[in-house]
Amino acid sequence: MKVSANSVNAYRPGQKQSLTALGFKVQAVFGSVPDNGALQQTAGGNGAPRQVYGVVVMAGEDAVRERLLQIGSTASVKVVMPQG
Repeated sequence: MKVSANSVNAYRPGQKQSLTALGFKVQAVFGSVPDNGALQQTAGGNGAPRQVYGVVVMAGEDAVRERLLQIGSTASVKVVMPQG
């Protein structure tokens, strides 16, 4: 798989296949690196741009945190949809 610099790449799993991360169904994959003008985030709202990447999964926050603890990951968890 080749991901081109400064572009948007789209991938579709084959029929009857799904993309997962740590056993959770992936809804979206995102990423950006410094000097890529398409997506950019700065540390704390100011300062030098930093690398931003991750996945959006369909799972509860506690379940994701528990799985990350099980594998010893230091990845952060952000809730993108309100619970309720």
